[in-house]
Amino acid sequence: NISLQYTLSCAMLVFVMKVLFMARRFPPSIGGMQKFAYDLSQALASQDIKLTKITWGGSSRLTLPIILPWLFLRGLWKLWTDRSIEVIHMQDAVLSPLGWLLSKLSGKPWVVVAHGLDLTFKLQFYQKVNLFFARRCKAMIAISQATAEEAEKRGIESAKVTVIAFPTTATEPTFVNPVLCKTTEIPRLPFTAAVKVRSELLKSTIFLNCFV
Repeated sequence: NISLQYTLSCAMLVFVMKVLFMARRFPPSIGGMQKFAYDLSQALASQDIKLTKITWGGSSRLTLPIILPWLFLRGLWKLWTDRSIEVIHMQDAVLSPLGWLLSKLSGKPWVVVAHGLDLTFKLQFYQKVNLFFARRCKAMIAISQATAEEAEKRGIESAKVTVIAFPTTATEPTFVNPVLCKTTEIPRLPFTAAVKVRSELLKSTIFLNCFV
């Protein structure tokens, strides 16, 4: 619907979101997820999104029972002291229990990025408990169509899942949002430029799922 798309686009021009961005893998630690999280946070911050970051950049050797409570307590304190935050962003699905609990305590919607293994990890306890919370997100951003399919296999509503993929071919269809039923061809780009394009799509996804 062209008129709906135009109206939403105009609304986004004057709408400034304040987002709590949480990541358990972030520089100065080194890795693909760390680089993606850093570049995405930088790109989001350049798009009229007021970003508050709570990230773990230390050793990944520390177990999740140590990192997750640390992230949770810092996130809870930030949400308590800054009531203007509007959306909670979790940078991978391992953080889904934190996203759900922080959302319940603050009343703010939460979104999560799914990378693949954070959905398919075969430990039975993980599949039962962590994905229970992942199903309760306001929106999920999958980094590939295959990841979106894995999410749907695990009971996450297809209407919640938006694919914002890294290009693997000359052009790759990226579904902006099921609400608009729109598919955009994204050309192969350098990594940083590709992340910027995807951050723009992520902004529209958050807006459509959390505020429309």
